[in-house]
Amino acid sequence: MTNREAETILVSAKVRARVLLPVLLLLLIWVHTRSRGAEGGLFLPTARAQATEDALTRLMPLSTSTTSMESASARSQADLAARAATQAQAVQSYRSWLVQRDYSMDYLKPRNFSYVEWRFEFAGPGRFHVRQSVYEKEPLGEMKDERISIEHDHYLNVGSWIRAVSEMSGDYDELNRFLGLRKFAEILRTGKPIAAGMTTYDGRRLALLEYDGVKLGNYQILAIYDAVRCRARLWIDTETGMLAKGELVYRGKDGAQEVNKVFEQVFADYNQPLTIDPPALKQ
Repeated sequence: MTNREAETILVSAKVRARVLLPVLLLLLIWVHTRSRGAEGGLFLPTARAQATEDALTRLMPLSTSTTSMESASARSQADLAARAATQAQAVQSYRSWLVQRDYSMDYLKPRNFSYVEWRFEFAGPGRFHVRQSVYEKEPLGEMKDERISIEHDHYLNVGSWIRAVSEMSGDYDELNRFLGLRKFAEILRTGKPIAAGMTTYDGRRLALLEYDGVKLGNYQILAIYDAVRCRARLWIDTETGMLAKGELVYRGKDGAQEVNKVFEQVFADYNQPLTIDPPALKQ
């Protein structure tokens, strides 16, 4: 089977099952890598990205069960949310780690139920360098890909860099929109916190704002959870007003199906010099 034939099959499949977007994209990379041979490795983080890894790793365990909380006033809640929303809208660059956890899949327990992980760098406007992992049952196991997006142009590392087929461009655009910080800015700008608290974590003073019944708007990856109530927890650095961690918790029933999924995302290196350029394509 040629690469083009494999891509055509996958494009057709995604139309029938759009909610499986992360897996379909990974299958595309997997087919390319198997058919072209391993001419180079995936996951080639820059030195700066590697230096940030520790900060993101320390932030990920942050939760209401891993730190002691103090109360916060209603006035401080409103002021902090407004400041954080403004800051989020103005951000020009950052590094992030987003994990989708599915607590209904027992085989994921050794990975703390992590199903999909995205580690990425963002430099506005519209530039992403994304390293994605999906953890499926054997024989698929862990599948990885690496992508660079320059606005609506997308490039895949399949051992060497190639330009993504045009049929996939809209889905990569949509995934980038979900990965970005602004989904949390929407909550900060329009939501009303139901609870708040303060804590000191990893040497930083953080505020927690909690929201219930969150509606995030039209995000393709969240479409299958529309019938399930969403709770959001947003952790904000009180000194800088920047979001340190965001959580979207989906727990409840969608018809007969029990849903227990959590999206956790941590951020670092806000507004630091960061360059994301188109890769050199193999001639």
